[in-house]
Amino acid sequence: MIVGFGCSTALDGRLGALLPPGSVAQLELRLDEARRAEKMAQEAGDKLRDRLAEGRRGEAIGVDVDRVEVAAFEFERRVASARDAAERCRERGRLAGELQRLERRSRELAEYVRSLHVAGPSASAARLEAFLRSS
Repeated sequence: MIVGFGCSTALDGRLGALLPPGSVAQLELRLDEARRAEKMAQEAGDKLRDRLAEGRRGEAIGVDVDRVEVAAFEFERRVASARDAAERCRERGRLAGELQRLERRSRELAEYVRSLHVAGPSASAARLEAFLRSS
């Protein structure tokens, strides 16, 4: 699932290069990338939540924790790219709300990942649930 991030990067970069800088189309492309990263993060979080509900702990959920961390990083990166495109776009008004939503979701997931390192997945499960339920 996460492996696909690298595969689309080269193609997305070429598509972005074909669009005029500062265009609404470029911003829409970057928002679409961020939405896809959000979906991947949601799926990774769902899987981790399910594993925790099954009672798995420690090494048994290590891959799931790693998957959430990677998805959070990719989501944050894609949102930053969308933010950069929005700063160059003169007609971003109608898309500003979606960018704000994605930024909020990315921050929520980043906070959860930080809590993983402090409290561990089980202790910070409520934060994960909050991310999974918000939209």
